[in-house]
Amino acid sequence: MLWLSFPVGYEPTFTRSQHTGIKFPEKIGNYERGKITPYEAEPKKSGVAIEYHAPDAEVTVYVRAFGNEEHKTSADFLKEALAGVKALEAEGKYSNVKIYEFSAEKERSGWKSAAFTSSSTNRFIISFIYCKVAASHLVKIRATTGNPKNELLQSFTKSIQEIVDNSPQKH
Repeated sequence: MLWLSFPVGYEPTFTRSQHTGIKFPEKIGNYERGKITPYEAEPKKSGVAIEYHAPDAEVTVYVRAFGNEEHKTSADFLKEALAGVKALEAEGKYSNVKIYEFSAEKERSGWKSAAFTSSSTNRFIISFIYCKVAASHLVKIRATTGNPKNELLQSFTKSIQEIVDNSPQKH
């Protein structure tokens, strides 16, 4: 299980997942870290959700330990994430969802990604989803904006991927 423990009132300059060893900085470019909250994707699949904000985009980095998913690939993880998007559409939270998968040559090694467009509360959004299965954990980045050509957002997501890729892997 992932956990974060800081004294009351303490604001670290980075957040380190105690389980994975990944350090998430307080600020990357014009993106500032927001709330860090526990989440549970499914029973016994708990982790943390780390928010980052900029004026034109919202990003959440989800990090959780493996459950009984020893043979899961990054592509499997992405497929599950996209199925979740379609389920939200079926519930009426999104409308007109269109999914776009990226070609393999545009992928960062070890990652699998896609994007989807939709209308949410009567406005157009595009969300980019990046998934990685690492040694003992799963990482998903979800970046949402109204501007599909947001270069600062693309730079930010690449920075998060580099942080994950370059972090020591705990087993």
